[in-house]
Amino acid sequence: MPVPGLLPSRYFATLDFPPGRGIVSNNIFILKKTMNIFLFCFCLLLLPHAAYAQKISDPDLKPFVDLWQKDNVDSLRAFIPVLYKKYPKQPETIFFQSVFETNADKANAGYESILKTFPDNALADESLYRLIQYDYAKGSYRGAQQKADQLKRDYPSSRFIGKADRMFDGMSLVTKQIEEQTSVADPDISQSISGKKFRLQVGAFGQIKNAEDLRDKLKSNGYAPIEFSEKIVNDKKLYLIWVGAFATKEDAVSTGNVLKSKLQLNYTIVEK
Repeated sequence: MPVPGLLPSRYFATLDFPPGRGIVSNNIFILKKTMNIFLFCFCLLLLPHAAYAQKISDPDLKPFVDLWQKDNVDSLRAFIPVLYKKYPKQPETIFFQSVFETNADKANAGYESILKTFPDNALADESLYRLIQYDYAKGSYRGAQQKADQLKRDYPSSRFIGKADRMFDGMSLVTKQIEEQTSVADPDISQSISGKKFRLQVGAFGQIKNAEDLRDKLKSNGYAPIEFSEKIVNDKKLYLIWVGAFATKEDAVSTGNVLKSKLQLNYTIVEK
């Protein structure tokens, strides 16, 4: 016999009461059943986020994805106009356009659109990895780490997880936080470089990996702060490495000469 007002009557129609029990026993039985249902629903909420099963959006695009994954970049580049004309809205086309885009903001917008609209695409995990690379390169370590965690959660079988992890090898949390505060990616520039408008530019690279290698070399030799900047030259994106913060040009020259002698790096003085 149901307890009026406790649960709707249609709920009790689904319960099979044990025979020969009184009202109190049946009420206890109902409560136990209800608790089991609530517990089941709560456990469902605790289940881990389901990983995406990645796939290619159109079988006709598989040969192009294969070209990319086999590093046949030049061959793939020649097909970009064809892909844009025939498959303009497919995630694979958006990805390839982003890869060859020289404007970082436009490229990142393409990667982000893939993650938002096509999170189960075969190239979605690499789109996320490229956003991690960009955040890390510009010094936004917290953002890079958050995206790296997302990569592990959403794409646990991705081949890019190991690459993302290696970015953070040897960097303590304190180091990341300090460098993030003094990075150009952070709007609140640290007091330590406030008012110091001169920097030493010690590298300009077309490949972000080369810029990362130089940054790591400078860090290992104790140079700070280290900043990333981007510049488009002849329709080509360059990653610039700046090191130090100096109140005067003379101070910059003095440190630049020491750096050149010690690390054999040429430098240019940049005024911000």
